[in-house]
Amino acid sequence: MPEAALMGTMPFQGFRADEVYPADINGDGRTEYLFLQSPGIFQEDVFDDTRWKTPQEEKDIYCLTATDGTGSILWQFGTPWLTSLRYASHVADQMIWCGALSGRGRPEIVALRKDHLYVLDGATGEVLRSRRLDADNYAIVRPIRRRRDARLLVKNTERHYGDHWYGDPAHILDADLGLVETVKRSVGSGHSPRALDINGDGDDEILIGYEAWDADGQHLWCLEGEGGEGYDPMTHHLDQMQAGPLGPEREARIVYAGSLYVMMGTLDGRLVWKRQFGHPQHVAVGRFCSGDRPASIAIFSCRVGEAQERFAEAQGVDLPPDRRLNIAWLDRDGEIASLAFPRTAWPARPDRGGPTHSGEGLLIYPQGCPDGSDAVITRDWGWPQALDMSGQAVFEFPFPGRQARGADDDPVGPDGYGVRVSDADGDGRAEVLIHDRTTAWIFKPPLPVDGASNTHGKLRPVTGQGWYAL
Repeated sequence: MPEAALMGTMPFQGFRADEVYPADINGDGRTEYLFLQSPGIFQEDVFDDTRWKTPQEEKDIYCLTATDGTGSILWQFGTPWLTSLRYASHVADQMIWCGALSGRGRPEIVALRKDHLYVLDGATGEVLRSRRLDADNYAIVRPIRRRRDARLLVKNTERHYGDHWYGDPAHILDADLGLVETVKRSVGSGHSPRALDINGDGDDEILIGYEAWDADGQHLWCLEGEGGEGYDPMTHHLDQMQAGPLGPEREARIVYAGSLYVMMGTLDGRLVWKRQFGHPQHVAVGRFCSGDRPASIAIFSCRVGEAQERFAEAQGVDLPPDRRLNIAWLDRDGEIASLAFPRTAWPARPDRGGPTHSGEGLLIYPQGCPDGSDAVITRDWGWPQALDMSGQAVFEFPFPGRQARGADDDPVGPDGYGVRVSDADGDGRAEVLIHDRTTAWIFKPPLPVDGASNTHGKLRPVTGQGWYAL
């Protein structure tokens, strides 16, 4: 089996990390790293009456550490918590954004911490401005790019306060953090908003759940068939959406992974198709291939649904007894072309057990297969795997870590290993960073071969999550 080459190891000296954000934070043209130690959504008091109630000491954990490409600390915002490797954390992958916001000509970093939003100088970590929010349950920050200026979308991603719906509300802020509009009771709200120019006017529109707004918060449309009789904000929320050139003439389409269905819609809210899919969580849009069968969509689902059952019956294959975590590759018409149930492996601690549940169960690795098609990299099945459309490994990431001496010594957090796909060395190719709470490793995959063109330029980062840009 071909192996990815280990390019470098970054031991975390004086910090820990639950998520990492590769970014050019100072405008020098090189990749730096923002390592975030945070309880994620478990910072919130809204979970105090649930089984996810978190001790106050763990709610207060917060440190954003900026390093150069070797892991040397440039600055820190907050105080690292080094007391223990065991503490609560979940889905901190959308709480940081880095980019041009206020027209200063230098990168700025936007960071969420409890009920505060901060804008930091990317080079120094200095707080440039801040805003106190109306609650502590905001865990998503997104840029809204406009011709005149930039704005921010700040959103709840999970449990709600008061009479809000699940996943609501969302605030639109200007670059000075002034409130432009608050979006409430959006159909399907969920975990995966996007800001995308859907009408070609040069300004991003906002996609939340199954609805669209302009950058001023004016409602545009709701996806056909959603939000009607029987709608329940918790049951029918959106887990993730991606956009890509999936129409008959390669026009843009949106793929929605909802809590029960996978759907495709147009950029003006018309439904193209809808499939019952168990509990779809994550979606990746790419160019996949298995033999002579192409696919454009990869869906990670927590359990088997009608679509997977029909495919298995037609193929004459048996489904695993637990009928749980699976990846399905779909063509543009929503028909399954391949179905896989990846294995779970924890080389640092084999007794750890089953899979995890992070905010991104799979990621794209461009042109990672021998035939030039895209591979997917798994995150929720333990140590990451690179798979082709048939679910077979195309190359391996050799495990460079140490063996844990039990749960208290396990450096892997509740969301599993973090994975980021980015250009680490400036060669125009995508590398893969894998990390636990104490160490990051950067790998150069064996594919595409040296000198081959790579589609990394199409990987447009969306805070923690990446997707194929239009």
